[in-house]
Amino acid sequence: MTASTKGAAKRHITQETFNECVRENMEEFDMIEEDAIADAVTQFESQGVDLSTIVKALDVVHPVLAALKVIEADESDDETCLHVQLVALQDQLKDAVGSSGAKELAGQINGPTILLQRLPAVQDVATRILLLSTLQSMVSGNRSNQLLVGDAGVAAIFDVGVLSSHADTQTAAFSSLKCICAKNEVNKKRLTSHGIIARLVVLFRDRSMVPEGRTKDIADVIRVLTLHDDTTSMFSQTHDIVKLFVEHGVIDAVLPYLRGVSSDPDTLSSWLAVVKQLAITEDTCRKLVAAGILDLLPTFQHHAHHRPLLSHCLGLLRNLAAVDEYKSVVTSSNLPWIISIMQQHPTEVYLQTLGCATIAAICLRSPANCDRAVQMHAHQAIGLAMVGFPDNVAMLRYILLS
Repeated sequence: MTASTKGAAKRHITQETFNECVRENMEEFDMIEEDAIADAVTQFESQGVDLSTIVKALDVVHPVLAALKVIEADESDDETCLHVQLVALQDQLKDAVGSSGAKELAGQINGPTILLQRLPAVQDVATRILLLSTLQSMVSGNRSNQLLVGDAGVAAIFDVGVLSSHADTQTAAFSSLKCICAKNEVNKKRLTSHGIIARLVVLFRDRSMVPEGRTKDIADVIRVLTLHDDTTSMFSQTHDIVKLFVEHGVIDAVLPYLRGVSSDPDTLSSWLAVVKQLAITEDTCRKLVAAGILDLLPTFQHHAHHRPLLSHCLGLLRNLAAVDEYKSVVTSSNLPWIISIMQQHPTEVYLQTLGCATIAAICLRSPANCDRAVQMHAHQAIGLAMVGFPDNVAMLRYILLS
């Protein structure tokens, strides 16, 4: 008997395909169920098929499918059952071994849509947050499930979560939207069409005025929206989205805030990542410089061991130095710090690469800056990076440019 491997490109099969193979063994070869299942497992695994989400019994339904079917069929106002099934789903979707297959199974019966159809009617805050968290787990890293959310699903999350006045509900909505839009231009377009940009800036202004107000979740969504990270899309909306954020005053709102959270490296790092993403056009770079970003960055030097923060600072300086009129001021005010970062983290390939890229941007088309960089011993930092990582192609390219 030949076992069919439906979806062979992903090396997965459906439960129905497995069951059909078992029944064929039982009917055509007179095997008992136990032997028929063992034979089917052997055949599929020999073909490299992942059976981690397959129930090896004809009368048992996989927990993911069972939970989703109960949620879909439940029409009562009592949300206890919904909460229980969401917990069961979370256990499967967060399982270290079977989470990938669990997401595949959920997608096969349109799991994201099943959850989102329940979202608007959920009254209990804890259950609403759990539903959004379960949706986040279901779509994270799974493009097919991301797309199953659809425009109606994005609208539901925006209306129920983003427009909510409850901070924890907002955060749960942001976390799910971040995963829904990651590396997905289609969903980014869907979300921006619902007014997310204006809403994020308003929420940021409101929260930043409150002591201990959380803003990192807002920064994380903005960063996802402004990243050009979808390799399957020929066109990117990044520039248009950045332009809209700038038009809504995000620069004037964020830079004073950075001064106030300089003692919180995690929040600071998230917002520096946003500012770095904004600095992709000369016009935005000019607005950032006018708002004082070049004077502000050196004040973060005391976070010398927070590598994500340092990488965002270097990336931002590289973008600013790409504008010819700012090369000199970046050199005078920040090059010693750039070299210091490279000296303090000689084994961190990413920081070394960004350091070389920033020095290259400073020196490009500017002989005068090249001379100043040499006077500050930038060439020595570059040389040590090259010796430390002789096979890193990206780094060597920046070294050649500098």
